[in-house]
Amino acid sequence: MNFRRTLGMIGSACIGAGIMYLADPRLGRRRRARLRDRFVSTDKKVRRFISSQTADVKNRAYGIFCEAKKTLKAS
Repeated sequence: MNFRRTLGMIGSACIGAGIMYLADPRLGRRRRARLRDRFVSTDKKVRRFISSQTADVKNRAYGIFCEAKKTLKAS
């Protein structure tokens, strides 16, 4: 039980420090903007990756379909 309490206190302190870091009156706006930009950039990269992988799988499946169709016609 003591370990959980200690871990909870450390977690709460970290959350509080993060809130203070982002809510700083002088630099908080800049920090929040940088964090938002990083999230947007990561989102775009992930979407681009998923889109390219989806297109690749689609093209490979179509290629397999065409090869199978050609093989069946030849038989």
